[in-house]
Amino acid sequence: MNVTTRATVQEIREVTPSLFLVTLRPETIRPWDPGMFLQLTLEDVDWSRPWPPSKPFSFASWGGDHIRLLIRKEGQFTSRLIENARPGLTLTVKYPFGDLVLDRPAKYCLVAGGAGISPFLSFLDFYLGRELTLPAVVIHSIRRREELVSEIYWEKIPDSIKILPRVTGEYPPPDPDRRLDISAALREAGVRDDTWQFVVSGPPQFAAKYGRSLSDAGFKHIQLESWQGGVVGSFQPGPAEGVLQT
Repeated sequence: MNVTTRATVQEIREVTPSLFLVTLRPETIRPWDPGMFLQLTLEDVDWSRPWPPSKPFSFASWGGDHIRLLIRKEGQFTSRLIENARPGLTLTVKYPFGDLVLDRPAKYCLVAGGAGISPFLSFLDFYLGRELTLPAVVIHSIRRREELVSEIYWEKIPDSIKILPRVTGEYPPPDPDRRLDISAALREAGVRDDTWQFVVSGPPQFAAKYGRSLSDAGFKHIQLESWQGGVVGSFQPGPAEGVLQT
């Protein structure tokens, strides 16, 4: 069951001038699964009042008494949030929500574009917290090296998780046309059979493109997560995408 509660900003860390890691401490704690999201509003509101304008953000952490969010500063809402965020600021959150849950025992291949890495950071926390040992692969397409998972994530990543960054803004680019070559990345990661669970997270075009590529390659266990306008939230593809859901 979800809860509406005040949350206090504990820390805000600038990853790049447009990407920030914000740590909140909610007054009321509800467990959430890796891959889920919350609704955040800048207004002070309780459950009895109509819910004001808000945005969904994927959890970038898992467990404990605090919440981390990876926020891209673009658009009016996220710009206002980042410009006003400071330790001690009180916000209101409603959580948890979402159909994307990354807590099943499985071999995961997680494909992210930019800030779409956010739900996969919560998976890393879950993986470490539960002391999992199954192999996992994270393929991360970014434009700037400063946004590497190793630059964002706060714990040591275990050897059983293979991180494959693709910094498309560098010269020479790692893949043709400065776009992620998913086939080459899968070969490098050793992902060859249909025993893997795939999740693609990023802007709508990114999610649809690489979801389709995986489906065309014969993989069947595929989920999509999409973000737009600096906000991360759930997205369920329809039959037109041709992506089979687990």
